[in-house]
Amino acid sequence: MCSSDLPAERSPAAPCQADQPGNRPRHRDPSYPHRGTLRDVADTLLRPPRGSPAGGGCGGNLRSMATGPTTRVFLARLAGLTVLDPQADQVGRVRDAVIILRPGATPPRVLGLVVEVQPRRRVFVPIGQVTSIDADAVIVRGRINLRRFERRAGETLAITELLDRKVTVVEDGSTATVVDVGMDQSRSRDWFVTRVAVRSGGGFRRRGQLRTLDWDAV
Repeated sequence: MCSSDLPAERSPAAPCQADQPGNRPRHRDPSYPHRGTLRDVADTLLRPPRGSPAGGGCGGNLRSMATGPTTRVFLARLAGLTVLDPQADQVGRVRDAVIILRPGATPPRVLGLVVEVQPRRRVFVPIGQVTSIDADAVIVRGRINLRRFERRAGETLAITELLDRKVTVVEDGSTATVVDVGMDQSRSRDWFVTRVAVRSGGGFRRRGQLRTLDWDAV
């Protein structure tokens, strides 16, 4: 996918730091599909509304990471982290990540982060402005556009809309709950959601098994 495929002013791709999948309570959007494979979810979200023209296994805790190249970031662990500029002045806090779902098994592309700045305004920060992430903060560079964030057609809020969803594991047909999604950096330095952390089984007073699967495996 080339940069011309992205919505205007949504910029891709810069290095940040790695993490492990987590499980935090999330608010659900009642209009979002709660069951099926993530490929079904993608197809549902990409489908035009009625009446509109047709269109186009691991777990762990958050670790502090040293500055340098990274291969994976798990998005749920970003929620609530402080966002700092290079001078360590606070910009705001991470509230979500913006991705573009694509039909079939193609991994979604990560566009950037939704950051809440004062006074309670949510703005968009392109992933290209993120220089590092550790256990305590996200560091960003450049000027932040303070225009209020508005989700555009084709965009999905990864933390709000994907976590806590019931999905089907392709291999065995079992039902699992999404607890996190991980993004990886490609050779082109773009970021894509390629991994899904799910919890399956369990019951009363049991947490069930936590597994990390490929995007196209659920």
